[in-house]
Amino acid sequence: MTTAIILLIIVLTVIHFYLKCSLMTSFSTLVAAIFATVIAFSYHEAMADLFISRGYGADWALAGCYVLAFILGSALFRALADLLVGSSIDLGKHARVAASLICGLITGVIIAGNLLVSMGLMPVQHKVIYSRFPADRQIILTNPQLPVVNADGFVTGLFSWLSRGALASDTSFAVVQTDFLNKIHLNRYYIQKDVQSIASRKCLSLPPRDKKPIRLWSVPEKGNYTVVRIGIVSKSIPDGGANNAAGQIKFGMAQLRLICKPAGEADHLRGVGEAILPAGLLQYRNPNRPTEGKQFVAKGLDDVIEPDDTLGMRERMLWVDVAFKVPDGMKPVMFQFKQNAMISLLGLEPVQSTPEIERELDAPEEKEPQAQPAEGAGF
Repeated sequence: MTTAIILLIIVLTVIHFYLKCSLMTSFSTLVAAIFATVIAFSYHEAMADLFISRGYGADWALAGCYVLAFILGSALFRALADLLVGSSIDLGKHARVAASLICGLITGVIIAGNLLVSMGLMPVQHKVIYSRFPADRQIILTNPQLPVVNADGFVTGLFSWLSRGALASDTSFAVVQTDFLNKIHLNRYYIQKDVQSIASRKCLSLPPRDKKPIRLWSVPEKGNYTVVRIGIVSKSIPDGGANNAAGQIKFGMAQLRLICKPAGEADHLRGVGEAILPAGLLQYRNPNRPTEGKQFVAKGLDDVIEPDDTLGMRERMLWVDVAFKVPDGMKPVMFQFKQNAMISLLGLEPVQSTPEIERELDAPEEKEPQAQPAEGAGF
């Protein structure tokens, strides 16, 4: 079904270019599609947050704003190109036909790719809707269900390359949204289990830096895990939290991501990052007696986590210790939750866990920690 849609879009685009476009309009339409892709990737999250933070759109806001940004960006550039360049330049029939076929083919792939990206952002799981990780199958990261023509991979790779080159800034898409397509499809994997794909972008918080929120936890026969203590605000999404309609925080394990970079490049968010998904959680051995300490509990990516699986609620903040198997030589730079919440870990050094550090982390705060959202737009 997905492959048929892609091929239909490409064929119709090539036919349109061949029948309707001159040499210059073929070229300007292709450039407009590239420009619109940049606009859509760069600004759909910021646009969606305007709706999400006011309680409108909810899970549909990201997909809707992505489509809107692409359409507006394409229309704007085409209008400017027609005004400034015109379409009267003619280098002969052969040049026009070649431009129509080549530009039409590439533009068709770009349009199809952006359509698939917007489908991936939709909070829908159905057999006729494109999904890299169908809800009726176990999550296998090494075997996503890809279309024959990987159009969404093409446009995502194109923008990722541009974000490291001509559009490079202090925040690279290839870091904060690394493995973007798997991320958006994993975030909607749990929709049928009443787990939302979004939260407020302000819902994450860390303990104070001096409490060492990133620790190395040794597990017999499994080695060291990097454990991040994260707080999730227990409020409604418009109020800056992550509660669902029932007033609870629920999330899937694959909705948690740790972005890492080589240790020598982990002082900034430029370049390329690597997304690490969690291996488990730290839980109290006896929830009624936290002083007895914590233990590592392995979790599958399919698992849905509810408040009872965490370290509990304090001051309207749900605290979670998330364990990741970080490759040697890599260092965490960002923690991400669901589709649109992220928090920077720059400057935080992982330390070996000790009973003293764990007791200090578990001690009540004198005041409610402040959420520290990381900016993810404007690449």
